[in-house]
Amino acid sequence: MSDILLRDVWDKLNDVEPSPSTLSEKRLDVRLSDKSLELVPGQQPAQLGVRVINRSDRLTSFQIELLAAGSDAAASSHWYSLSPKVSAVTPPGDTSEFQVTLLNTPLPGFLGWVSLTVRVYALELKAEERQVLRLKISPPEGTIPLKLELLKPIVRTRPGQAATLPVRIYNLTQLTVGCLVRCDGLPRSWFNDSEQGPGQALEQGVDLLPQQWTTVEFSPTLPALSEALARSLPLTVQAEVPGSPPVMAAGRLEILPVGRLAFRPPSPARQFLPRHWPWQSAERRRDAEYQLIFENASNLEPQLSVDLDSDNPDLLQWRL
Repeated sequence: MSDILLRDVWDKLNDVEPSPSTLSEKRLDVRLSDKSLELVPGQQPAQLGVRVINRSDRLTSFQIELLAAGSDAAASSHWYSLSPKVSAVTPPGDTSEFQVTLLNTPLPGFLGWVSLTVRVYALELKAEERQVLRLKISPPEGTIPLKLELLKPIVRTRPGQAATLPVRIYNLTQLTVGCLVRCDGLPRSWFNDSEQGPGQALEQGVDLLPQQWTTVEFSPTLPALSEALARSLPLTVQAEVPGSPPVMAAGRLEILPVGRLAFRPPSPARQFLPRHWPWQSAERRRDAEYQLIFENASNLEPQLSVDLDSDNPDLLQWRL
């Protein structure tokens, strides 16, 4: 029988009003092996022993569950395991033993102290007992866990303008830590390393307050048309605390096409073949030249092709 099904049955049984004798006597005796535990997520699990003594005059079986303050009671209890899940039928005065293994933090991303409630209940007795212990969730030794988000994963801008790349970082610990935030993937020349303005440096140092979001902005300034070609540039922002691995977030900067492409037609519109005199050699060239001018006043790199249309295409040639 699943935990959810047993819990539903138990809740329905609890709707029945107990007799005064039931309220006055303690029919379950619950003892914990520890009153406080420490868990380092991703490392050795924490162990807790639970002993339940049947103080009633009836046969009964026991089941336990763990509740964490601040967590969703309806969520799956994937952060711990039980052995056994349900005890065998226990005679009066006898004891059942449970082993609880804490596999992960009940509050994802949280570090610090959490109150845990061990709930023991028996269907046959319609009785319940609770015990409280404290769980200390600590970061792995030598690491400071952070969360990093790019508030605008895609930023669009134009040549000659400054782009704004907002980043926010969450400090999961209960300590204020110094952090180095860096933007990679864009040309260094687009940043002002003298730090004369907010967000204009390639690297920024920032103090992260405990369990709070901190916002940082990078403001690269794009050069003129010829040096800021229209394209999409991938970028990476990383935050690092000394002694801990960095956390990263990826995005991209899209440089929009601006400017114009112009074509200047020949002037004058007509050319005449030079006159050929009878005494001139037949091999003398008699060409009429047209000058075609294409002007690229944009940040695009277009592919240029010229089609020449004539009744005598073999007599037409062009050169760049």
